[in-house]
Amino acid sequence: MKISYFILLLMFTNCHTSKQTDEKNGLKPNCNKLELTAFLNLLGLQLNEVQKFEYANCVNIVDTLISMEEVSWKGKVLYMRGEKIAIIEASWLNEEIVSRVVVLSPLIQSDFGQVGYEFKVIQKFIDTLKINTLPDGYLGVINHVDSRITYLLDIAESDPLGYGINSISEIPLDLKVQAIICNL
Repeated sequence: MKISYFILLLMFTNCHTSKQTDEKNGLKPNCNKLELTAFLNLLGLQLNEVQKFEYANCVNIVDTLISMEEVSWKGKVLYMRGEKIAIIEASWLNEEIVSRVVVLSPLIQSDFGQVGYEFKVIQKFIDTLKINTLPDGYLGVINHVDSRITYLLDIAESDPLGYGINSISEIPLDLKVQAIICNL
């Protein structure tokens, strides 16, 4: 059975954590709409600068250590209203620079779509020439406006789509966005 990086990432972010910020008392007005752009702006920054980003006052930021195949790297998990909304991570090549942001919640919004949207809503933003190769059981499509954005679509591991597609037209319009992965 193949285990995907995404599932491992979600599992390991529940481990090795330490509280990084104090509990927040209430939400500031700008906390009602978190923009994906602010999270994209974290890519390439120092991991310790996450405390200073635009929505730092809206979330609880927790340090984490992500491990896979005997390699570990640093990351941060962001929680809002008790919900895990994003994972910000460095890479094993450079543990100090943000190289990936995984958006897990519809609380983070974008003009290009968000977690929970159906494929038919984001289809107009998809690069029809590029299909992201992921482990069996996962399907990722790339945003044509910003190629750093990949939409991870929610498919069953037994679904034939999980073994790959040849064309964007093979994707059912009702598949939902499970996560948005932003890469450096």
